[in-house]
Amino acid sequence: MLDSRETNLVNQVFNKVEKHILREEIPQGTILDLAKLAKEMSVGIHTIREIMPLLKVEMLIEEEGDTYRVVGISSKDIEEMYQIKKTIEVKAFGLAAKNITDEDLEKLENILEKQIALRESNTVEEEVNLDTEFHDIVLKACGSIVYKSVLSPIHHRLAKYRKASLSEPERMFKSTCEHGEIFKALKAHNQVEAEDIAREHIDNAYLSILKHYENKGKE
Repeated sequence: MLDSRETNLVNQVFNKVEKHILREEIPQGTILDLAKLAKEMSVGIHTIREIMPLLKVEMLIEEEGDTYRVVGISSKDIEEMYQIKKTIEVKAFGLAAKNITDEDLEKLENILEKQIALRESNTVEEEVNLDTEFHDIVLKACGSIVYKSVLSPIHHRLAKYRKASLSEPERMFKSTCEHGEIFKALKAHNQVEAEDIAREHIDNAYLSILKHYENKGKE
């Protein structure tokens, strides 16, 4: 049984490896070299073996005999995740409009100010982090542990694809504007408007990802 310190280390390493897979820094189809991965993560091989079942649960790797192969995320996975977001996240934003606190509104406003400032620098990595933080705060504010537990991992799993979408200056600008409209609806505690804007925001994000990869395929 792992003690709390070992558990924290396993979680930290899992989060790092998960991020590398989701951003395709470890490409789909890669057979994981556990010893090499342990060296790169500066941890023991035992810690790497501990995270393999966690990655399997997240369906990011498959076990093939004595080896582990990276599965990653397919276009069908992306479509299904956005269908879930459109069904559940819209309701979560509506609940957030009802339950959100002044403290959370202040946090969202601070994020928006940072996003607006990024329009000039076009720093995509930071924009993705702020976008993730914005959604995480709204999901927390909705007050539903179930909605948050379903939606937050999906939003994080889509990080690489959101990054590709937000690399287009037009989408980055529009996404920030949509966040601004969502913020206004949340601040007014307008559930209907929050749901309508969230639905449009999710649709636009998905269409932007499709457009990005269609254009990339034509290059």
